[in-house]
Amino acid sequence: MIYNIDQIDKIVEELYLLIPKYKIFAFSGDLGAGKTTIIKKLLKKCGIQDVIVSPTYLYVNHYTNFQQKNFYHFDLYRIKDLKSFQEFGFHEILNQENSWAFIEWPDIINNLIYKNCVFIYLEYLDIDQRKIKIITP
Repeated sequence: MIYNIDQIDKIVEELYLLIPKYKIFAFSGDLGAGKTTIIKKLLKKCGIQDVIVSPTYLYVNHYTNFQQKNFYHFDLYRIKDLKSFQEFGFHEILNQENSWAFIEWPDIINNLIYKNCVFIYLEYLDIDQRKIKIITP
């Protein structure tokens, strides 16, 4: 599906409706395709009141909403391999109850998450247009 930037709320709503069924959302795409923007809006929709920032240098940010549900925003761009991901203990977060993970650059952990994961592929077309593909198991 191709969408204009002003339609981003529609994409966020579509993903939000998947949250009761899926715990992990993996976002892939070019730099500037909109991964972080969609995740920020999705976290706000989930009731996060905090300032939401990209976890580029921290690898993961943790947020809790008013219902005490936990949300983790990962940026795995700088993690080299699956072993490093596991050494940081991040794999344990993926299996926590009452929590959801939104992951940018998930390629190194695809074999860990494919069963209960929504894959979102974004492609930058131009300044106002993106192509998005949402795949559920």
